[in-house]
Amino acid sequence: MLLLLPACGTVHPSDPDASRDGTDQDGGLDGAPPADAPAGCARRIAYTALNDVSQSGDVWVTDPGGAAHNLTNAIGDDIDPSWSPDGTQIIFQADRNRTDEIWMIKPDGTEGHSLTCPSLSNCQGSNWGATWSRDGGKIAFLRGSSPKTLWVMTADGTLATQLSTQAMAFGPIVWSPDGRYIAATGLEAQQGDVYVFPVAGGQPRNITNTADRWEEVSDWSADGQLLVLRSERQGVAGDIWWMRSDGSGAEKLTPDAPLQSNAHFGTDGSIFYSSRTAASGPFRIWKMPAGGGQPVKITDHALTQGNDGDFLVAVSADETQLLFTRMDAQGPAGIGIVNLDGQDTGHVVVERAVQPSWSPCIEEGDGSAGSHQSSPPGRPTVRMLSSAP
Repeated sequence: MLLLLPACGTVHPSDPDASRDGTDQDGGLDGAPPADAPAGCARRIAYTALNDVSQSGDVWVTDPGGAAHNLTNAIGDDIDPSWSPDGTQIIFQADRNRTDEIWMIKPDGTEGHSLTCPSLSNCQGSNWGATWSRDGGKIAFLRGSSPKTLWVMTADGTLATQLSTQAMAFGPIVWSPDGRYIAATGLEAQQGDVYVFPVAGGQPRNITNTADRWEEVSDWSADGQLLVLRSERQGVAGDIWWMRSDGSGAEKLTPDAPLQSNAHFGTDGSIFYSSRTAASGPFRIWKMPAGGGQPVKITDHALTQGNDGDFLVAVSADETQLLFTRMDAQGPAGIGIVNLDGQDTGHVVVERAVQPSWSPCIEEGDGSAGSHQSSPPGRPTVRMLSSAP
């Protein structure tokens, strides 16, 4: 089953008197480059491209020069890729062997293998949403269909351990910076609450506990102090909130709007997020400055439909770029980048693609040159655009 959703990327209790300004943050998302990434570094993008005929997905990688490479070309879907923090591996979801598995492959397309189904006699159920720990040593994921539960395994696929007994929502899995805890949305009476799970085992903590309201975590600050989430606690639309990682100090950050989602920390205490400004209007990406104030619109486009727009995926470590997915009336319009220079309002760099993940920085000039690569017959048309229109 192909699930192509826009990406909306503990208890480690914080000092009650600790600063909540979100400083010293690296973006804290799956697929984002590490905090020591140099300014202006080059990155590859791994993503899911759709087959125009079958509408199944394959994993592709683009080089900084624009050339696109198909890593997988199997029967069924290969989707939702994610770079390892050191850039040597990519994990993705594949529905081979009649079940949803987590696979690993090198960026050149070699040595692909299943982590959760090493043999036909040893397939471990359906697996979803694989997310690297920040040091690359472990992978968290959801297992099962109804219900889904939270698991963690080592990066070689061994020592799989169940962390949750309650059902989990299909949504972001967020690691703490030190790798000791995982935050994710658990289901209570079909409503979502944010739970923090000790990776070493032990009792998880419900840190939101809001009856009849949906709460969905999306990022963890790099200093380990704060979580940012979408919350319906003041209405059904959902606003962006943050709170300490022990659940204290909850505070609404964004002004009222019909729907807000996909919030991530910037490097200076700011918050980037996707939001509608009208009930049937499209999504655009906004920035809430550090310390509050009026949000600033970052992306702009001519889309008009309510389910269209830009959905934030990642903030670069130097906060010079954002990575996002754009949806239009036909579905995925493509993967976009916006340069945070005050001039760019967002441009698509890969058409007909979703679920992007940034690699760590690579040396300038590494990767194939060129701005266009034709796809094989029957495969998706993938067009790289070198600059904003």
